Amino acid sequence: MLIDWTSFKSFITNNQASIQESPESDDLHLLLSAHDNTLVYTCKLRLNSENHTDYINNYQANANQPLDKFKFENDKLKVVTAADVIIEDDKLPVNIYGCPNVDATFKILYSDTDITIPSGYTNLYQYSGAGVFYGGSFDFNSDYVRVKLVVDGNQVFALTLDEVEAIQSFSRGGCNDYGRQNINFVSKTSGNKFNIYFPHPIKYNASILIQAQRTRGSNKKQTQQIIYLTKES
Repeated sequence: MLIDWTSFKSFITNNQASIQESPESDDLHLLLSAHDNTLVYTCKLRLNSENHTDYINNYQANANQPLDKFKFENDKLKVVTAADVIIEDDKLPVNIYGCPNVDATFKILYSDTDITIPSGYTNLYQYSGAGVFYGGSFDFNSDYVRVKLVVDGNQVFALTLDEVEAIQSFSRGGCNDYGRQNINFVSKTSGNKFNIYFPHPIKYNASILIQAQRTRGSNKKQTQQIIYLTKES
């Protein structure tokens, strides 16, 4: 599981876990991992960043200890490779922050074509191939719509705009759930806009499918959409 530097430091402190520097680090990032029993966490630091300096000054000297010093069950660990990891500040792909070599497969796809939303599911967006899905926004003319996300044939969620609003209200309620109050994988803004945003974007190997259905009344439609993802072509 990929986590940010602050959470990674908390994990290794609380679990007395060893930090391992990965040989799969690249010229712009340092990939770290930590193991404790069946847990495997990774963190990707941008070189010469504030977090990278913190790691060098305060943690690197004790990194790369032999893993047999620590108790974990090898057969239950997920092997994490560089291909599984999205960058630490991962709202956009590697190198898009002012660097010239933006991944050519990253796409921002916009449409303002009206899509009628029937009582059964209709497709809002679909793509067959492999890549990384960052999210998107879908603007409807009504609350009474349910949106479904399917990745590689597996349903991630199917939520109405009203349910999304309820999730937002609940997650801001200050409940003592150990830092999970600010649930933000979906949100509702600007009237009837359904937003999808994952703190750690989703890799897909075969397909992305986003669908919608009306839940009440008639004459429901999507008026605009924008999608962020990498795709093979």
